[in-house]
Amino acid sequence: GVAVGVSKKGEEYLRSLPDQNENNNLSSLPTVNE
Repeated sequence: GVAVGVSKKGEEYLRSLPDQNENNNLSSLPTVNE
């Protein structure tokens, strides 16, 4: 899954959460090369 975290600078960012379904993580998304 994906969660919204807040950095030390107070900026929001997306981070992937470890779970049983690898297809649900950002790192498993296909990359687009243009």
